[in-house]
Amino acid sequence: MSYDKRMADEYDRIEQFQEESTERALRKLNYEFDDIVRDYSDYFSKDEIKVLIFFLLKKDKSDKKKSDVENILYDLDMLSIKFSEYIDEPLYDMLERLEQ
Repeated sequence: MSYDKRMADEYDRIEQFQEESTERALRKLNYEFDDIVRDYSDYFSKDEIKVLIFFLLKKDKSDKKKSDVENILYDLDMLSIKFSEYIDEPLYDMLERLEQ
């Protein structure tokens, strides 16, 4: 067997191993995703989870602070805490303001 043939066979084995490794890793990550959906299913529907994923897609690398969904959730939560000193249901009040 020539050197070139052995190298080609070795390359093919390495490539196949990497593909199988990638498939196993993706399968594991898909199970983790299914677990997340199941764990949060009491609180969020699949449609709501889709919306959250959509928000994560909106992250802008040039302005991570303002485009990050975690930051807006934090800011809204902190504001609702401040509002709660004066009204009973601050988040509902915020929703009403957005409807106007």
